[in-house]
Amino acid sequence: MNDIYFTVLVYVDNDVMLESSVNSIMNVSDDIADTIKVVVIDPICSELSVEISEKLLMKYGKRQFVYIQKDGATIGEAYNVALKEIRGRYVNFSKSSMYFQQGAIECVLE
Repeated sequence: MNDIYFTVLVYVDNDVMLESSVNSIMNVSDDIADTIKVVVIDPICSELSVEISEKLLMKYGKRQFVYIQKDGATIGEAYNVALKEIRGRYVNFSKSSMYFQQGAIECVLE
């Protein structure tokens, strides 16, 4: 098991797009897949976002996926809550309505 090099903090601004957003982050080559950690901060706390996050936790595990409910939090408040979860050398601040292009994380790590 490799060390975490890259943490992505994802603010849930669209619960419908959450799963696709996280999967786009984790869609990397096998040799670096276990070096990425995703922290989802959810101010919406809808049934859908909770259900999707539970599914993502099962898929990626506790080491690589963290879900934090922070009902009604602004984006700044949410990111501040998640700062304690940051691991590694690189950090990206994102939203669930955003997607990572294939190869984006590999480019940063090279």
